[in-house]
Amino acid sequence: MPNLLIRLCLLVWIPLQFGVIAGAHAAMPEAGVCREIPAGRDSGDKRVALIVGNAAYRHGLPALANPANDAAAVARTLSRLGFEVLLVTDASDRQLQACLTRASARMSQAAIGLFYYSGHGIQVDDENYLVAVNARAGNLKTGFVPVQPIVDEIQRRAAATLVFLDACRNNPLAPRGREGLSVSTGRGIQVVASKAPVPRPAAPQARGLMVAYSTSPNSVAVDGDGDLSPFTDAFIHRVLSPGYSIQRVMSEVTNAVGEQTTWAQTPWMKSSLTRELKLDGEQTLAEAQAVSQNWANLSLKLLWTHEGRQAALAAALKGLPAEPSEATLRAFPDAYLAVFSAMHASMSKLPVNGLPLGDINGDQVAVFRLLENGASSLELWSQSRQVLLRPVAEYPANEAHGARFSPDGTLLLSFGNGTVAGWDMATGVKRFETVVAHEAAGGLLGQRKWVFDVGFSPDGRFFYVTATDKKILQILDARTGNVVEAFDGAAFAPVADVAQSPAVKYIGDDKLLLLLSSSQQPEGPVIATYDLKEHQLTLIDRVSAKSVTHLGYDPAGRYVALTLMPDNGFSGQADFMVWDIRSKKKVLSAKGMVMDASFDPTGRFVLASAGTSSTVYDLSDGKETNLAAIPSGFRAMPGYIASSTGLSPVVMPSGPWFSWDLPHGRALVDLAFSTLPGEQQARVAQERVSYVGND
Repeated sequence: MPNLLIRLCLLVWIPLQFGVIAGAHAAMPEAGVCREIPAGRDSGDKRVALIVGNAAYRHGLPALANPANDAAAVARTLSRLGFEVLLVTDASDRQLQACLTRASARMSQAAIGLFYYSGHGIQVDDENYLVAVNARAGNLKTGFVPVQPIVDEIQRRAAATLVFLDACRNNPLAPRGREGLSVSTGRGIQVVASKAPVPRPAAPQARGLMVAYSTSPNSVAVDGDGDLSPFTDAFIHRVLSPGYSIQRVMSEVTNAVGEQTTWAQTPWMKSSLTRELKLDGEQTLAEAQAVSQNWANLSLKLLWTHEGRQAALAAALKGLPAEPSEATLRAFPDAYLAVFSAMHASMSKLPVNGLPLGDINGDQVAVFRLLENGASSLELWSQSRQVLLRPVAEYPANEAHGARFSPDGTLLLSFGNGTVAGWDMATGVKRFETVVAHEAAGGLLGQRKWVFDVGFSPDGRFFYVTATDKKILQILDARTGNVVEAFDGAAFAPVADVAQSPAVKYIGDDKLLLLLSSSQQPEGPVIATYDLKEHQLTLIDRVSAKSVTHLGYDPAGRYVALTLMPDNGFSGQADFMVWDIRSKKKVLSAKGMVMDASFDPTGRFVLASAGTSSTVYDLSDGKETNLAAIPSGFRAMPGYIASSTGLSPVVMPSGPWFSWDLPHGRALVDLAFSTLPGEQQARVAQERVSYVGND
């Protein structure tokens, strides 16, 4: 056979196992007989399918295990979908042509004409052939049926043509090294380049045509261990999904076959369909809601198992119909909740293994990457591009304590080893380095000089430092790094006998919120404020608790929130309390281990997050309430940056976990979709749930 580029893209040729095939053939029609199977239901349009399965090859060609089983399974499935089916198995070339003639007559004016072939196939001089059971090596005139005329005939008669070729296997007739199949149906539908002339751009191309192959170019498909090939098994199960277009079905088939064969086989498709074809019609609302629930569950799993916000967001959006109204969002509450949760979680990954000491400023992330010698390298990374922008500084082992961006992002503070350094973000140049800790910590912290915390004023002009120093609180100029004011324990003597550094937060450009630990106050910590302009210390309240696990505050300076442990956590009990700073009154007292408190811009509501659940309180009366802007069941998640494995954080959040600035309802869904890359948007649009009556 001259120039025989025989490339079998069919079922793997496995010697026939009599016991298996005998059982399968018991329900098979007589070999070579074109059997008509009526449509199992009224689909509302005319659909005709020709199914061919060739397995029992003669004249020395290897027999195949599954094509007859595949053909029968596909025939039953398509009948359920409203197709009139013509089925022939183990057909000679004449029998196959005869069945095609009958099928093509039925396909006249059909909405869908479908051809499904399972068996051997070859390519000879850029022409693709189905191999009939009477084929002989070396004689193309007998037993070889060209593919293109079949496709042309169906296209002439049906509005849409679907072709499935489960024919990508080793070819026993081809020379060594040239056993693969390169199926080409012409008119631009090709798997690989061939010697055929390439049509010019203006040449008419096939429209309304989809050709699917059971494996990708230059690859070999397998029969699998069951009665059906992996491709057929995946196809018959997924094509029966209500509301799934054939395009989405094939996407699901590709994924299923890839996973089943550990990606040794990947189906391949070429399509010029101009619209989505839904073979099993639209889903009912109840069916769509069930599918939506699965997408919502997957989204939350992705979000909470560190797969990343983007993957979680895509899954959640697939659980919502396109362009949902507010009523639609109410009909799919779990998917909307998943979108809401993903949008409020800024967790993402960077390909680094580091310490949870960095900070985030928009797309820029400051990370302390661990080095092999135990030291840490402070580096600046791009969150979106996942690339290192530049190294900043290196710290000896256990000497890096943290980093903070200024509010406008122009300055980065790094602190550790008893010093605070300021880095110009535009140039990367170190502006200053100031020693702020002159004494060793002692105790559990060892003999190192520790910098506990650093925080900027809202206008970015100053920053505070708490460290192991006689001056337990220091205020520094952000331009020069010079200390402009310093406080020892005696400065707070009017309200508490302070022996250690306080917890500090700016609640205005010139005002500090202080949580003072007093060795002389048995009832526990003291809440106070300090006015830097007036140099005035004000007591807010004395707290009865052994320890504080969370300090939250309203950036406007009106509220402070604490999670209190009455017995250092031994009982597992905790109290969540909120004080009005101006009136010095407690406005909320509730039970629960709150890990984050977020105050709304109006100052009326606070969202108390326990990680796996969140509660909204109305501060006007101290009672639990519901807000339409926050769906029931919302679980706040810290917006940290994780390592590439997703198992450990490299940047922990420095602000509230919840943003009141994001929109809600349809506007939030549209914003969520717009944040996805174009390719992912296309996939979400294709796979979103839909149902009867959804416009």
